[in-house]
Amino acid sequence: MKKYLILLTLIIILFVPTVVSATDYHLPTLAVVSFEDHSKVKAPDLENIGLQFLESALIKSGMFTLLDRLTIEKSLEEIRFNSASGLVDPSFAIELGKMLGARYLATGNVIDISVRVTEFKGYGISTKRTAISVTIGLRIVDAERGTIFFIDQDVAAQELPFSTQNTNISGQTYSIYQNLMKQAILKSVYSLRQRVIA
Repeated sequence: MKKYLILLTLIIILFVPTVVSATDYHLPTLAVVSFEDHSKVKAPDLENIGLQFLESALIKSGMFTLLDRLTIEKSLEEIRFNSASGLVDPSFAIELGKMLGARYLATGNVIDISVRVTEFKGYGISTKRTAISVTIGLRIVDAERGTIFFIDQDVAAQELPFSTQNTNISGQTYSIYQNLMKQAILKSVYSLRQRVIA
C-alpha cells in the first residue's frame, strides 16, 4: 500500500505541472492576411517587408500562434480574397477565420510616408533639414464574432543626417523607410499587447 501511495505521489508530481504548463501555452491563432502600401511613395517590396515585420513582431509578442504564410496565401487565392474590402464584411471574416482555423485575422498597411524638408536662410547662413516619417495601420478582426478586436495607427520619424539630404529613393533612404516601418509596427504591437494585458 505504501509503495502505491509513493508511486501515485510521484506520478502526480511529474504529470500535473506538465498539464498546467500545456494549458499555459495554448495561444489563440492569428492569420496575417495582408500588408499593403497605400503611401504615395512607391518603394520596392515594402508590402512584403511590412508583412514580415508584422508577423515577426506578433510572434515575438508571445500573444498568438501565427498560421503559416503559404497556407494563408493558398486559402486567400482559393476564395479570391480582396484585402481592400474583404474584412469589412463580418460574415466574410467569420467564413475566412473558419477556413483558416484562425481566431483572429490581421491586416496592416503603410498609410503614409512623408518627407519634410525645412530650409532656413538668414544671417548669411543657409541650412536644410530633412525628416522622414512613416505611418502604419494595424487592424485585427475577431473571426469568431466578426468584430474589430483592435485597430491602431502609429508613426515613426527620423531626421536625416546632413550627408544624406538627397530625398530620392537611394539605398540609404530605403533602409530608413524599412527601419521606420519596423519601429511603427513594433509600437502598434506594443499597444495591442497593452490592450490584451489590461
